[in-house]
Amino acid sequence: MIPLAIVPLWDAELAAAEVRRNAARGVPAVCFSEIPPHLGLPSIHTDAWDPFLRACEETGTVIAMHIGSSSRMPSTSADAPPAVGSTITFANCCFSMVDWLMSGVFDRFPGLRLMYAEGQIGWIPYILARADVVWEENAAWGGVADKVLTRPSELFARHIYGCFFDDPHGIRNLDAIGAGNVLYETDYPHSDSTWPRSREVAEAQMGHLEPEVIERLVRGNAIELLGLTPRGCGRAARRMPEDTPVPAGAPDVEGVPVFEGAPARLLQYGVQLPVQSLSTIYREPWEEQAGPPELAEAAEAADRLGFAYIACCDHVAIPERLAGAMGTTWYDPVSTLAWLAARTSRTRLLSHVAVAPLRHPLLSAKQYATLDLLSGGRLLLGVGAGHVPEEFAALGVDFHRRGAILDETIQALSAALTDEYPEHPGPRFPFAGLAVSPRPVQRPRPPIWVGGSSPRAVRRAALLAEGWLSKGDNIGQLSSHIASIAAFRETAGRSGPFAVNAIPPALYVGEPGWEVGHRTLTGKPEQLAEALREYGALGVTHLQLRPRSRSLAEYLEQLEAVATAVLPLV
Repeated sequence: MIPLAIVPLWDAELAAAEVRRNAARGVPAVCFSEIPPHLGLPSIHTDAWDPFLRACEETGTVIAMHIGSSSRMPSTSADAPPAVGSTITFANCCFSMVDWLMSGVFDRFPGLRLMYAEGQIGWIPYILARADVVWEENAAWGGVADKVLTRPSELFARHIYGCFFDDPHGIRNLDAIGAGNVLYETDYPHSDSTWPRSREVAEAQMGHLEPEVIERLVRGNAIELLGLTPRGCGRAARRMPEDTPVPAGAPDVEGVPVFEGAPARLLQYGVQLPVQSLSTIYREPWEEQAGPPELAEAAEAADRLGFAYIACCDHVAIPERLAGAMGTTWYDPVSTLAWLAARTSRTRLLSHVAVAPLRHPLLSAKQYATLDLLSGGRLLLGVGAGHVPEEFAALGVDFHRRGAILDETIQALSAALTDEYPEHPGPRFPFAGLAVSPRPVQRPRPPIWVGGSSPRAVRRAALLAEGWLSKGDNIGQLSSHIASIAAFRETAGRSGPFAVNAIPPALYVGEPGWEVGHRTLTGKPEQLAEALREYGALGVTHLQLRPRSRSLAEYLEQLEAVATAVLPLV
């Protein structure tokens, strides 16, 4: 049995405390009202629920909403027969989902995940299409221009899961919903339930699907969403004491297998370089006026100080609507890392991450094989699915199929980086009988790490790659994802080294004396080391660090302080 917590909705702080108490006991989900104002409570368009939402995000707790959880079932009039309400029962889920998509909550709490039970899924494609139109064309007068920064359909793909028990129309439109966002249920013991014919109904409605898609709907998506194991139970522990042995099947440190009973391994540390990407989310003001000389100094310092890697981001083009948040400056990772390879000698070169679906895998294989050769075998190839629809449209790539395209791209890249005459059957990128040279130095090929913290990205990393690049998950989320990766690899019979890269909050050694924000870790080296040790205890193998600074000089000072005063204590 998988527990589902009930919290005191009349007090958001009490609800938050109950979420944390139950998360520590392994409870993966919590009940919530579809439409809180129906209970006389604040709507999600206020900040009244922020303590509760923050607790759910920080602990990785899923927010589950069931039909009628607003204590009001949909109908049309007081004298309408029950059949009317039964027919439009899904409306509660529909209204609630639009509420959340247009609330701005997901931009404030990007780690939140919602699940709608009993609502079926056939209505979702139209609602997402309509919400996108409203967001694109009417955002200003619609009151969401400043708070909903991402297309609603993309928010749905990242944050929301629908459940169905009898919906052949929804299954016929699965591509428009996303196979990774759907779970099969039985709705037992309600009168609508398919029990005891649930298997028969499932086979009739899903029998035409590919076996791997069926597995995701009836089992895999629930495992990923709730942080279970493929055996169906056993919620992963969220914290492990520092001296706790690493469990069997836990990820491996790069090049060093982790066996049952082995102690936790030493972490390795990398840096996402300044200057090369100027997103307002993390860039410092001084970087706006900086350029190649400052970028080179930062990379050379990281190399001299012994950091395991330096990383460069990737975007081809930024739409005007996102320029305020993302900035417009994003250096090309291949040319940037190749240039820096000539200015460094030890540190590895990580693309974090290359938006791989935007490019043909043979082209990427040529570029990154050359980079690995020129750098003497220092490439770490990080790839991800991307998230900017306009970028995909401009390059003629189907944004809504980017996950499937990335899956095939990784397989094609693996073949082209391994063999001089690679073969890949397709379906999108078939090739054979073509030589791809020069060859990379690393054998059998450079490691591939997959970026992203969605359930699909975590699963992709476990099954197709040698490492996972977390997207800034907190400790609770990391614990769940790491357990999922270990379980997926075990089930698939995958073994060998596996890297887990996490991104802790930004660091400042000492007392800054200037406003660094509440998310920055500050203090004495011992305090910062203690915070970083938590990651190693979970099974993280690499930490990507970013010191806060007001100038290049302060950045270099902080980078050295981190390397020489903090990291030896971790």
